Amino acid sequence: MKQPPSRTVPMLALGWDQMAYVIDDALWRLINAAYSHLPPDGDWLPILARPVTKPGAGLKKHVGKLVDAAAAAVHDGETKAALNLLALAFHVNAEEARAKTGENGLFRASKSDFRATHIATVVAGLLGHARATELPDPIIEYLRSTGNLLKLGAAVSRLHKSLIQFLSRKKFLGVKSILAYADALFMLEHSGKFYADKNTVQGYTKEDIAEAASFILHLQDKRGGVGDVDFGFSDDEAISDGLYAKILIKACKIRQYCEAEILIDAFDYRCELKKRAASISAPYPELEQSIKLGYIQAEMAKAAAPFIRIQGIRQGEVSLISVANEIYQRSSDQIVERRDFPTPRYVFTFPDAPAFRDMIRYDGLTIEEKIYVQEITSDEHTNWEELRDFELVPNLTFLDLLKVHRLFSFISRFNANTFKANIAEEPDVVYRSLIPVFRNEQFRRVLEIALPAEKVDDALRLLTWKSGDVGVLDIQYRPIIEGPTHLMVPMNIAGTANWYRNLTYTSKRRVIEDAKEEGASKALAAALAGETSWVRREYKTKLNGKTIEVDVLCRLEDTLFVFECKHAFFPCNRFELRTSYKHIQTASKQLTRIVDLLQAPKTELELYKRLGWPATPAKSIVTCIVSCNGMFPGLRLNGHPVRRISELVNMIETGDIKFMQARTIDTDTGPDAEVSDAFVHSMWDSDKLTASFLIDYIKNDKLNNIHFDSLIDVDIQWQIDDFTLTLHTYAMDPEKAATAFRPAGE
Repeated sequence: MKQPPSRTVPMLALGWDQMAYVIDDALWRLINAAYSHLPPDGDWLPILARPVTKPGAGLKKHVGKLVDAAAAAVHDGETKAALNLLALAFHVNAEEARAKTGENGLFRASKSDFRATHIATVVAGLLGHARATELPDPIIEYLRSTGNLLKLGAAVSRLHKSLIQFLSRKKFLGVKSILAYADALFMLEHSGKFYADKNTVQGYTKEDIAEAASFILHLQDKRGGVGDVDFGFSDDEAISDGLYAKILIKACKIRQYCEAEILIDAFDYRCELKKRAASISAPYPELEQSIKLGYIQAEMAKAAAPFIRIQGIRQGEVSLISVANEIYQRSSDQIVERRDFPTPRYVFTFPDAPAFRDMIRYDGLTIEEKIYVQEITSDEHTNWEELRDFELVPNLTFLDLLKVHRLFSFISRFNANTFKANIAEEPDVVYRSLIPVFRNEQFRRVLEIALPAEKVDDALRLLTWKSGDVGVLDIQYRPIIEGPTHLMVPMNIAGTANWYRNLTYTSKRRVIEDAKEEGASKALAAALAGETSWVRREYKTKLNGKTIEVDVLCRLEDTLFVFECKHAFFPCNRFELRTSYKHIQTASKQLTRIVDLLQAPKTELELYKRLGWPATPAKSIVTCIVSCNGMFPGLRLNGHPVRRISELVNMIETGDIKFMQARTIDTDTGPDAEVSDAFVHSMWDSDKLTASFLIDYIKNDKLNNIHFDSLIDVDIQWQIDDFTLTLHTYAMDPEKAATAFRPAGE
């Protein structure tokens, strides 16, 4: 095999014309040295399948480069080159090649604008020689599932092309109209139902629709950019007639196909294909159950917010929503104007009055903000003082951005009074009026209601997206769409999104990074310290020449408990879920390493000596991965169970499960909460925490078995052109859960 003459010219030595990717000289020399018998212009798979062909040791550290080169070849349609390079990568190290292929997204049609033919050819080639090349069964299953999903590629491509054609037909009307429809759903507090028909908007949450709208904006940006010309007009009648709902549903279906790709690539989900029906399922039920349970429990934690708000208002707390409604009732005739020329629309003019500015810049918190801050401090394991002063960028604090969000929330809540009252009678006028457009300098002055002038530019950089920006386009993360001279703001999305989480995700900075102490291990250690003095957090030492770091160690009675805490952003979708899963996998490896070291009694005793614990070897060692974002509860990786931090601390401190059913009611004195059912169930096996209970809770899944048993099987189905795509997942049966926890006799 000859080395190509230069890394900057096509590799004609391989017999492939018009090669648009390059393998660097060093890698090429390694290939030539390890596999000199491979023909430069032939197929490598049959040769690599021969028993005499041994993996080239010199390439073991370069599998990623082989995969990257194969990805470039696929992109350029050079399937023969891609197949040879991937065959070589899998021959050198199959597991590493599988991991790198998933990380690269090489087999995802979405990475190639849904042109699946070249990818499918490569996957089929690898599968055709899978047994001969002795690929492990899990990798064969991965290739088979990938190949099955790729068969939907043409159908998804047709949807994709139809969106591009739609944007082309609508010219300068599509972008604002897409945003107007999505923003209206946020205003109307659309929730959607996972079990509803996926051919209707009722089958999607408002967040799903916002992601779909972001995807369409991305398409427009790729085809010609987004700018001032897109801000002027909206396709009001077509929005009212449901056309844009259909377009957004198409985008939702494409996004679901992309999520199916991620499930296969990152989580080893299976794809079965029978004729034109594709079904996606987890490699084992507990994985999908733990994912769904994580989301369900996150929603349950937020379910109390409306009742806390009502209670706060009745106790005299200031409510931003109530203030906006009161000012509307009192002053709407001075702020809201209907103009009929050149087209009917509503215009809102908020006075830059000292009282209004003081309200927005107030350093205290409304009841809605207190609830939100409580969620953040609980999730981030920090306190209000640290959060308040946390700077997402230099000189721009959490409190600064909270005031910007307060301004957006007030405007959206105020305006919603007009829009909700008129959307049924004159939807065209409402959709036309929903998305305010500002001159750039004019909007700067709007933000100066909330911020000092010197902070406005920093806030805008965090909150604004403009055509050509790198990174993910998501209007929930950066809701201000900027053009050369004007910008538009979907106020309802900007005013109701989870702005702290979204901004910290995009800026990759969190308050826990600046906190004086790591909050999760501190909270866990404090809970355990109430039962035993043998607790140590953030402990680092070297045993048998190997360094170990442990978040929390606890010796309770005759059991050693080892906890590894992992912080990841709460994932809003399956794409972001990958990061949480990697954290969990890392924790599993760390715990396995520690347990392996402590198998020797001498090593365990040496650990106790260094800790200052006069303890004998434990009868058992129990490990636990602590999920600080609450995802994957009940999952078990390499024998290490995953538990939510909030649930774990509660089980240590009280052992109580609290259940309540309530609803809001209207009374003569305003909204109130009515409780229809409530009880407390203790999980403890005595009147205090014991090692046996903690073992049952962590190792034996005492509580988690009840959670999983309360889940019911659900199939969610999307029609994608002439294919169906089904996800096998789960939902919570609340009656089943309540029955399991309800004390006997009640």
